[in-house]
Amino acid sequence: MKGKNGKIVLGLGIFFALMFLGTLVSKGIYATRLPQVTTGSPKRMSITHEVNAAGSVKPSKELAANMEAGLRVKEVFVSVGDEVEEGQLLFTLDTEYIEELIAQKELEAKKLELQIATLESNQKIAGLEKDREMERAGEDAITAFAEARKNLERAQEDEAIARYELDQYVEDTPEDDSEEAWKVWEEGRQACENKVRETARVTRDAQDALEAAYTQAYRNIEDSMTQQYSDATLGVDWMEFNHMKEEMEELRAYLQDDGEIYSGITGTVTQVGVAAGQITTELPVVTFADGSVPLQFEAILDPEQKKYVEPKAEGELSLGSYQAAGGRKIPVTVDYLTEIASMPGSYAAGILLPENTGSIGQNGTFVLSVSSEIYSCCVPLDALHQDENQRSFVYVLEETDTILGKELVARKRMVNVLEQNDRYAALEAGAIDENDKIIESATEEFSDGDVVRMKD
Repeated sequence: MKGKNGKIVLGLGIFFALMFLGTLVSKGIYATRLPQVTTGSPKRMSITHEVNAAGSVKPSKELAANMEAGLRVKEVFVSVGDEVEEGQLLFTLDTEYIEELIAQKELEAKKLELQIATLESNQKIAGLEKDREMERAGEDAITAFAEARKNLERAQEDEAIARYELDQYVEDTPEDDSEEAWKVWEEGRQACENKVRETARVTRDAQDALEAAYTQAYRNIEDSMTQQYSDATLGVDWMEFNHMKEEMEELRAYLQDDGEIYSGITGTVTQVGVAAGQITTELPVVTFADGSVPLQFEAILDPEQKKYVEPKAEGELSLGSYQAAGGRKIPVTVDYLTEIASMPGSYAAGILLPENTGSIGQNGTFVLSVSSEIYSCCVPLDALHQDENQRSFVYVLEETDTILGKELVARKRMVNVLEQNDRYAALEAGAIDENDKIIESATEEFSDGDVVRMKD
C-alpha cells in the first residue's frame, strides 16, 4: 500500500511539473508574438528648423556692349565665362563689308548734294530771310526726327530682348512632370508672351511717332515757305544728308581701327550676342558681369523655407561639392529676398559674396538654422501619429493585471502639436508629462489597448 501511494505522489509531481513547464512554454510563445517596443520620456528642448537651399553664383551687376546694327562680324575672340580686361579685343568686323556700305552711302550723299544745290539755288530767289527761316525749320526737323528715331530703336531693342527671353524660357521646360510644375511654367510663358506683346505695341507706337515726326517736320518746312514747294524738300534732304554723314563717319572710324572692337570694361563674359558671319542687331553684342563689384549667390527658397528666412538673416554657404570645398563653409548674410514671378510663393535669396569668392555658374548650398522657444514636452516625430480625422496622438506604455500576470499595454493619448520639424514635435503640456513612457518604435503595428513587450 505504501508503495502504491508513493507511485501516486510521484505521478502527481510529474504531472504538475509538466503542467508548469507547459505554462512556461505557452507563455514564452505568447510573449514572442507580441509587438516589441522602445520607449522614451518627453524632453524639454527647442525645435530647430534648418533651411537647406541650393543655388548658384551670379553677377551682382551686368553691363552690355552695344554697337550699330547692320554690320557683319568677321571673327569673335571671347566666349561665355572668359575673364576680360579693359582694352581687350572682343571681335573684329568685316572691313570689306564696311567699305561697301561706305561706297553706297557716298553715292547716295552725292545725289543728295546735287538735289540740295538745285534747291538752294531756288531758295536764294526767296531771299536771305526766307533762307534762314527754312534752315531753322530744317534743323528743328532734324532734331525731332532724330529723337523719334532713337525712341524707335530703343523700342525695337526692348522688343528683341523680350522675344529672346521668351525663346529662352520656352526652351527651359520643367524637369518635373507634375501638373503643378507645368502650370507654373505655363504662367511664366504667358508672362513672357505678354511682355512681347507689350514691347511690340510700344514699337508700333514708336514707329507711328517717327512717321508723325516726319510728317510734322515736313509740314513745318512747308509752312516756312511761301512760294516754292522745292524749299520743303530742301529741309528733308538736309536732314537725310546730315544723318548720312554721321553714319559714314562712324563707319570710317571702324575702318581706322581695322574693324577691331575692344572691351571698355573689366569683367566676366556672361553672354555673346554675335558670331562670325552674322550681322549685328539692336541686341547687346557682349554682356559682362561687372568685375568691379563682388559676385552674389542666389538661393531658391520654397514657401516653407521662406518662413524662416528674412533679410539680414545669418547662415553658412558651401560652394561647389563639399569635398571640392574641403568642407569649408562661408559665414554669409541674406541681403535681399525677391519673389519669383514664375514660381508664386517661392523666393530668391540674394547673398553678396566676399571679394574673390566663387565663380559665375558655380553651384552651392545655403544653410540656416532657426531655433524656437523652449518647450517642456517634446517627443520624437516617430512617436507622433494621426487618426483618420487628422488628430494627433501618441501611445503611452501602461502596466496592467491580466490572467497571465502583470503585462504592458499601449494606451492612446490625444495631444495638441504646437510646433514640429523633421525630427521632433513640441506638444501642449497636460496630456503627457515627464513620467510617461512614450512608445517611440515597434517591431509591428498595434492598436490602442494592445499588449506589447519591451524590446530586448
